[in-house]
Amino acid sequence: MHNEESKWLCQCDCGKVKVIYGSSLVKGTSTNCGCGRRLDLTGKIFGKLRVINFHSMDERGGSNWNCECSCGNSTVAYGPQLNFGLINSCGCLSKEHAKKIGHANKKDLTNKRFGRLLVLEATAEKGKNSRNIMWKCICDCGNIRVVNSTSLLTGKTHSCGCLAREIQRARALTLVGEKSLGWKGGISFEPYCPKFNDDLKKRVRSYFENRCTLCGIHEHNLKTKLCVHHVEYNKQACCDGLPVHFAALCRSCHAKTNKDRRRWEAMLHRVIDEIYNGRSYYTKEEYTELITCD
Repeated sequence: MHNEESKWLCQCDCGKVKVIYGSSLVKGTSTNCGCGRRLDLTGKIFGKLRVINFHSMDERGGSNWNCECSCGNSTVAYGPQLNFGLINSCGCLSKEHAKKIGHANKKDLTNKRFGRLLVLEATAEKGKNSRNIMWKCICDCGNIRVVNSTSLLTGKTHSCGCLAREIQRARALTLVGEKSLGWKGGISFEPYCPKFNDDLKKRVRSYFENRCTLCGIHEHNLKTKLCVHHVEYNKQACCDGLPVHFAALCRSCHAKTNKDRRRWEAMLHRVIDEIYNGRSYYTKEEYTELITCD
């Protein structure tokens, strides 16, 4: 083989034929064509959806499932979105919610309280939505504000804006550094391990089928590449020998992981363990094999 590593033509139990490196077979890092990462969701219930059977896999191995909604409709849902509760109906829940809001918009809100706002009267002012009634409200701070019924009923607006300003001032006064409740020993300011390079990031994104591990959006639908997130929040993990797991996240989901870190770490560990067999990136050999086969 002229010192080249041996490759073997293998057939997976699912029927797919794929070329695998001999070392990957011996070490046990390659035990299927990729279909083995798919968690069987058949028969499971997610909100109003019951999974009937497997539908298809995309070009990177992402699983889609045939589902039946309790309203009687059928739909196809993406596996990770089902697991995280991002999809829980065929769309009927959103319609039901919109219908409820529509009926509620017709109610008289005079003298009703929403947070710091007390509704005084309906106004002749028109909102962006012609069905949305506008209400003149007085805030506890004394300011007057006109708010549409949907914003009041859904809790989107509960002050004239004074509450948001107070929260911003409180955050500005929050202690920083070692006295902060969120202090993590300064790891937010540490440089990344040199091994955390572009090649490793490519292998992580590819392992997660170039989809956000949380919301399932594909990188093709984004203007930027997926962020590669350190699940344990340890930027030196690749170099200090401690266990390390990664997740490919869109910018929106990545921003969420900065708050309530223990919750996000536990959630991502669960996904990696249950759906990705405890792994979160391809080895260099596996990635080379993957792009060679492509």
